[in-house]
Amino acid sequence: MNGDIEGAVRVAKAAKAFSWTWADEDVERFRSVVGWEFLGRNRESYSLATDLDVNIPHADVSCDGFLLRKYGGDRESILQISVYVTDIAKDQVEHLRQLFDQFSAQLTRELGEPDEKIAGEKIEWSTPSGIIALMGGAMSIHLEVVNPRYRKWGR
Repeated sequence: MNGDIEGAVRVAKAAKAFSWTWADEDVERFRSVVGWEFLGRNRESYSLATDLDVNIPHADVSCDGFLLRKYGGDRESILQISVYVTDIAKDQVEHLRQLFDQFSAQLTRELGEPDEKIAGEKIEWSTPSGIIALMGGAMSIHLEVVNPRYRKWGR
C-alpha cells in the first residue's frame, strides 16, 4: 500500500494559498494550479485526474449550488474536493493507521497545529480560505478541501 505524503502536502498548501470563491470557475483555476486533468462533469460533481502516486489518482469535486444559496452562498456551488492520497486496498487497516499518523505529522509541520483531531480518523485545519481535512477510512486515506459554508450549514 502506497501513500503520497509529498503530494498531499503540496495539495494542502496549494488549497490553503488559493483564493477560493467556491464557484464553478474555481475548479478550473485550482486544477490548473495543482496540474491535474479534467475528466468530466455531471450535475452534482466534477471528476479530476490527479498526479498523486496512488493506485487511483482521482479527485471528486462535489457541488450543490441550491444548498449553498439556501445558506447565503449566492454564487457558490462547490461543497468540497476529495482527493485520494493513498492506494485503495482491502485488509490494510493497521498499515492505514500508520500512514495516517505519518500524514498527520507531516501536514501538522506544514500547516501548524490542527483545529480538530480524532486519532486515526480525522485531522482538520480551518484556514482563511477553507477547511483542509485528512480523513482516514477502512480502505484509503483522502484529503478534503471543504467550503466553510457547507461545513457550517450543510453537513
